[in-house]
Amino acid sequence: MSVAESPRTHEEPAAEDDVKRQGRANLPRLHAVKNNSPEPELGPNDEPAPFNAALELVRAASDALERMRVRCREVEAFAQQEIEYHRAQLATADTVIRELDTKTAAHEESIRQLQAQADADMEERQRLQRALDEMRSAFERSQELLHAAEGRATAAEAWLGRLHSEIASAFSELPTSPGKPLALGSK
Repeated sequence: MSVAESPRTHEEPAAEDDVKRQGRANLPRLHAVKNNSPEPELGPNDEPAPFNAALELVRAASDALERMRVRCREVEAFAQQEIEYHRAQLATADTVIRELDTKTAAHEESIRQLQAQADADMEERQRLQRALDEMRSAFERSQELLHAAEGRATAAEAWLGRLHSEIASAFSELPTSPGKPLALGSK
C-alpha cells in the first residue's frame, strides 16, 4: 500500500492540524501578535468558527462586564444617595434629640424653680399658720379677759347698784327740816 492510497495516513495529518487550529482558536486574541511566520491560509472548508465564537464570547463577557460596571456605578450612586439620606436623617434626629435635651433641661429647671417656689410658699404658709395660731391664742386670751372684765363689770355694776340703793336709802332716812341745811357726817 502506498501513502496516497492509505486513507488513514492522509486523514491523520489533517486531524492533527484541526486539533492545533482548534487549540489556537480557543485562545483569545486581544492584540495582534507580530511574528515572521505567515498565517496559514485558510481553505474553503477551513472556517474560523471556533475563533469567532471565542471572540464573540470575549465581546459578550466584555459587554457584560461593562454592564456590570455601569450597574455597580448605579448601585454605588444609589448607595451614596442612601448614605446621604440616612446621614441627613441622623443629623435631623440628632438636632431633634438636642432640642429635646434642651427642652428637658429647661423643663427640669422650671420644675426646680416651681419646687423652690412651692417650698417657699409652704414655709410662708406655715409661718402664716403659726402667726394665725398665735393670733387665735391671743384672741382666745382676749375673750377670756373680756369675759373676766365683763364679769367684773357686772359685779361692779351690781356693787354700784347696791351702793346706789344704799345711798338712796340713806338719804331717805335723813331727817329733813325745812329751814336747816343738811349736815353731812353728823346725825
